[in-house]
Amino acid sequence: MNKILVTGFEPFDGSLVNPSMDVALLMGGIALPVSYERSAALVLGYVQKQKPDLVIHLGLARGRKAISLETKAFNMRRSAIPDSDGVLLDGQAIVDGKPAILETKVEASRLSLLLDAAGIASCISSDPGRYVCNSLYYSSLLSLDCPCLFVHLPGYDCMDRQTMLQAVRLICLGFFSRTIMISSCLLNESCRYDGKGFDIPALRALSKDFRIISHCPERSLGCPRPCCEIKEGRVIDSNGKDMTKAFEEASQAMVQKARGNEVRIAFLKDKSPSCGTRRIYDGTFTGKLISGSGTAASALENNGIECIACLS
Repeated sequence: MNKILVTGFEPFDGSLVNPSMDVALLMGGIALPVSYERSAALVLGYVQKQKPDLVIHLGLARGRKAISLETKAFNMRRSAIPDSDGVLLDGQAIVDGKPAILETKVEASRLSLLLDAAGIASCISSDPGRYVCNSLYYSSLLSLDCPCLFVHLPGYDCMDRQTMLQAVRLICLGFFSRTIMISSCLLNESCRYDGKGFDIPALRALSKDFRIISHCPERSLGCPRPCCEIKEGRVIDSNGKDMTKAFEEASQAMVQKARGNEVRIAFLKDKSPSCGTRRIYDGTFTGKLISGSGTAASALENNGIECIACLS
């Protein structure tokens, strides 16, 4: 199991909240003071003791509307406001005699593709500012032996906490995983109950940097086939036939295929009785949706695979 350190910053500059701290703590990480000196020292001490395989620093970038994956850090401290220790700097070097710019070895563009496919607004940034975020990032890139990436989060006025949390989970999983499972119908394969598929460019684009495993758990049931919905825990087709056993067996086969290919992330067609991740039809065949998961999505999630709902 990969060990990941996620850090965020405490509220600063009069604010009562900081999304980076909230998300970091939800990820089992730590909150850092907005201090040039103390933040870097705390991270270095933690890394030396815990020896993580990856460090993800989170910070707040007010005014940005997307998740920003920072590729560079600058050997300079400068800001219009002091840090939490009252230190106000104007262009001083972080470490004398060291390079003016350091770049992360993490493939930020690959992770941005992953976020785009999940429908999460993201961008590649080469300017993390010169405040404590940049100072911490530079110190980490200079001192740590493990890979490190700084991620700027927008404010809550632009993105909700759950979306930010999912984004950070995807970044962590995507760093270690080169293989992704995708519902076959989302790759325009004609395997839905009605014989149709969907062409989603953002999912096709993942093949540039990831190995794609296309899978439809319902394909073995024939195509086209009667529509199925979940009612009171049973999968029933539109003719009233109980299809629960077939769906459960197909779901377990999907899990085995995912585990055999070391899949950690799956993009699934929402509302499906097998791949639905957020919502499914209520079993009345009247088009009414309810919160819930399909049989395959539930099986994958129970095996620790992050399932992303598509076409919700």
